[in-house]
Amino acid sequence: MKRIIWFLAFFSLSFHLIGQDKEFQPQSQISIQTNILATTHFNFTRQVSPLGSKSILGVGLEYIMGTGFGFGAHWIAPELSILSFGPKHYLETGLSFAFPMYEGENLTDEASPGLRLSYRYQTRNKLFYRISIQAYFALDPPVLPALGLGWNF
Repeated sequence: MKRIIWFLAFFSLSFHLIGQDKEFQPQSQISIQTNILATTHFNFTRQVSPLGSKSILGVGLEYIMGTGFGFGAHWIAPELSILSFGPKHYLETGLSFAFPMYEGENLTDEASPGLRLSYRYQTRNKLFYRISIQAYFALDPPVLPALGLGWNF
């Protein structure tokens, strides 16, 4: 129950950021990325505020499903991210915290902070490709590169 309250507080506060630009048109993004060996990530991100002329703050929620080495484990991770540069080539950075939803046998049930560093190529038709490195410190294996595909709407 505490986790649900934390998620609701996180998202309600993030959508009421002070100083949003009136010309800023927020976008939502959905994506899937996988590293095949350990996890598959399903991500929803909402851009909430510009941070200057070339950066945008986003909040998101990620569902992480264990595959391969991590089979049977499931996590949910709220994330704060910054999308920089553009208009076709972007740098994405993110800070998240993964909470276990279900753990298989012999897997840890610890919550884990995480970092993400990604390169993103945006096409004209709102499709994007992502190459990223994510590190979750209490998960095994902690760091793996991943390939992803997403859509802006």
